[in-house]
Amino acid sequence: MAALAVAIVATTCAPREPRHLVCLGDSNTSAGWPAPEDIRWCEMLGDFPELAGTRIDNLARGGAELRREETAWPNADLQLDMARALGRPDVIVLAFGTNDIRTGRSPRAVAHGYAALTRRAEAAGAIVYTALTPPVHWPLPDADETNAKVDELNALLRASVAPGRLLDFHTGFTAEYFDRDGLHVNAEGQRKRALVARAALLADRAAR
Repeated sequence: MAALAVAIVATTCAPREPRHLVCLGDSNTSAGWPAPEDIRWCEMLGDFPELAGTRIDNLARGGAELRREETAWPNADLQLDMARALGRPDVIVLAFGTNDIRTGRSPRAVAHGYAALTRRAEAAGAIVYTALTPPVHWPLPDADETNAKVDELNALLRASVAPGRLLDFHTGFTAEYFDRDGLHVNAEGQRKRALVARAALLADRAAR
């Protein structure tokens, strides 16, 4: 099982372009999944000329959630600890949510998890971008129920995250951007995500 939800970090004293960007998340972000040679949206950011000098680390892992159990690797807090061990990344992207929703957590609990993780990342000096959780599609038997909760979660995120720090990994992500399981983003969906993240990063940079 895998989930989605993303966030990128940025502070008021951040440089005009990120020097070190770290992606945290689930299998829709995890590098080398499902095949070792697969390139994900996080790595694709380095192909854009505007971000060519940025160090990019992808610490996402399949099955990750926003739960805080200390021993529950590869969940969000442990991924953040790994990011901080790499130094002081100035931008952190969070991509969680789907797994939380599909394992029974309420949208409000997931939103609270995002807020807590963002506070931790900002306390370490990072700028945080939060991604909206993507929809799921047929043939998942619980697609309608899941999408209703995803919509509720995304409404909470839109209300609590500054628009410039929100990555829209939901709007326009129709079934054609997903694998046949209806859950995992395919190669075209990964490219679409990379374009969404690039646009947000550049727009935020221009505004500072």
